[in-house]
Amino acid sequence: MSLKQVALVLTLSLLGACNMVISETPMFVEADRGGPAPRDGIWLGEKDDCQFDSGKPESEWPRCAMQVVVRNSGRELILVDSKETQRVTALFAAGTPAIIEGKWVDDAKEPAKETYGYFGLESQPAAADGRFVRATLWSVECGVKNPTSSEIRPFPGITPECRPTSKDAIRAAAASSRRTAEVQAWRWVRAERPAATAQAPTLPAFMTGCWQRRSRPEEGMNWTQECWMEPKAGLMLGASREVDGDTLKSWEQLRIERSADGTVTLFASPRGRSALPFKVKSQSSTSIEFVNASHDYPQRIRYELKDGRLEAEISLIDGKRAVTWSYNRENR
Repeated sequence: MSLKQVALVLTLSLLGACNMVISETPMFVEADRGGPAPRDGIWLGEKDDCQFDSGKPESEWPRCAMQVVVRNSGRELILVDSKETQRVTALFAAGTPAIIEGKWVDDAKEPAKETYGYFGLESQPAAADGRFVRATLWSVECGVKNPTSSEIRPFPGITPECRPTSKDAIRAAAASSRRTAEVQAWRWVRAERPAATAQAPTLPAFMTGCWQRRSRPEEGMNWTQECWMEPKAGLMLGASREVDGDTLKSWEQLRIERSADGTVTLFASPRGRSALPFKVKSQSSTSIEFVNASHDYPQRIRYELKDGRLEAEISLIDGKRAVTWSYNRENR
């Protein structure tokens, strides 16, 4: 199951439109963890229509490749597709069949919303290190679909809203789903490359200060101001406003935050509305780019310090419909 499929299934399940068991609270606890654990490293979903040399660097793999990075004996899964990554906290619960409880966090909501999804797991015998390197995975379905309608007859212990009432209900539904759900085979490819080869994202200190763009005389009295506090405690706070004469046209609350796992995210809140997350895609000492491909517009936000000016640009993910601002630093 690819990242896009997982995200779509969870979203539709929350809306009651998909046949997958989910929960807003965890059903399994640490004491349920057991059985062989997956080997840490890079795993690939096997697809007959996606053949390539997996010995090449991941950056050269085709778009069809389904990739998961397993860390800490399966406690952390990083789902990767051609456009984005998503971190999932996982618990592998022993039993027949074994169950994976995956926790997704929706950062677009404040406070962030947690959702738990469930998957059946069959692993092949463990390797010499005690970890398995091949497995079959499938989603735990809510029930049996009526072939002539969209109605679902829930499995025992699963509510019509696809919520489980117990661990046993999840396991029984997983056993039943094994016969009907889409089954995906996965295999371990290799260990991760040393972390030292990748530069961890940092907060863009070059943006610190207040910046202003004033219109040319022929454009009237329009001006835009954007201010950023210096990075401290993993956070930069910012704000912007656009004014035409004495009339406020727009304003926005901003923050750039580094989470505990090192991820750097820009949160933009136009006119105080719910904050939209844009995760860092690339950066240097004088530039940074954030993206959110699922947002309508903008999908890309870029800042660059150039010749003493702060250049800002928003656009679609492919760079189309670009709007730019060129700010001078305010002297205070």
